[in-house]
Amino acid sequence: MFKTQLSALFAIIKREFYFVVNDKSISSILLIAPLFFGIFYGTVYINKGEQDVPVAVLNLDNTQYSRDYIRAIDATEVVEIVKEIENYSAIEELIQSGEIQAAVVIPKNFYLSLTQGEKASVKLYLNNLRFLSSNDINKAVTSVNLEAIKQLRLEMFKQKGYTSGEAEILAEPIALGVHTLFNSSETYGEFLLPGMLILILQQTLLIAMAQSIAKEKEQGSLKELWRTSGYSSLMALTGKGIFYLIISLCYAVFYYGFLFAILDVPLVGSPLLLLGITIVFLMATISLGFLMSSLFRRKLHALQLMAFSTYVFFFLSGYSWPNEGLPVILKYLSQVFPLTPFLKIYISVVSMGGEIAHITDGLIHLIILFFILSTLAYTRLRYLFLSEAQ
Repeated sequence: MFKTQLSALFAIIKREFYFVVNDKSISSILLIAPLFFGIFYGTVYINKGEQDVPVAVLNLDNTQYSRDYIRAIDATEVVEIVKEIENYSAIEELIQSGEIQAAVVIPKNFYLSLTQGEKASVKLYLNNLRFLSSNDINKAVTSVNLEAIKQLRLEMFKQKGYTSGEAEILAEPIALGVHTLFNSSETYGEFLLPGMLILILQQTLLIAMAQSIAKEKEQGSLKELWRTSGYSSLMALTGKGIFYLIISLCYAVFYYGFLFAILDVPLVGSPLLLLGITIVFLMATISLGFLMSSLFRRKLHALQLMAFSTYVFFFLSGYSWPNEGLPVILKYLSQVFPLTPFLKIYISVVSMGGEIAHITDGLIHLIILFFILSTLAYTRLRYLFLSEAQ
């Protein structure tokens, strides 16, 4: 009995291999797309963050101090001063044309006001449509401002007769020590890349599975699949599932072992734990794939609708936008898809060094989804087999 079942299992895996290889559409999505899109999208964010964002300056003070202040801003990694303008009207025009992303305006009598203990207001005009670069520019200019204020206060206290040590304390009575625990580079790329690679892996898997089942329906070959499985819906589900699990797991290992290194994505946690939760995620995703793909009768429809689902899964996952900000209905709907709990525990392991104790709740959620989705997939596949047999 066991040998017969094992033989049927290998027969289904072998059948699925030839079924995929002999179909250019399915094989390109399952075997080529994860490689191509993983490398392509990965290299887009290989620099992780923006550097030398173009900024203009309107220097109405025109003193040596204001010029040194401008050089300090230009010396930051994010900002590159590309233009000195002569009036306010040029700011909006340059930002609209895309020539600059921000402008710094230094007021008249800037240095004089500072030396007399008066307020001097530096204005920063930002293109907030590019909110990531705007945020980085704002941080850079604020940092320069704080350092400039500290140096001015330091000189003032020294002139009053305080020692360098005393002046240092008085100039900065509250020192803010910022310790970056995770994403030490503080870049969007380091945040985005790990999740994006998983999304690519999931979507190529789901699209390929949807096309495979749709093709079985188009060709009327579900009867043959059932016969190969020994008329066992569970064996058919398991055999097909193992094939897709092997392929997807190989790409996951490629991402974690090769692309992470090439793209300089740090893997802080345990590789074995990461591999373990990935297997659970892929099993749950394959179950979801069987369930969703059973709804399609044509390969073209499967491709169109599953490709569109990429954005749905990504937005509902809570990765690009926190779940707390979603409408209540969508918040609960997002918990139905394996990607949502997986991304939380995946990021915990990859970027934060999370151990099993830190990811228990998410892992349990993922395991429960696997059992529910696999049961539904089995029920649906058995229904299709029985329908074809009539």
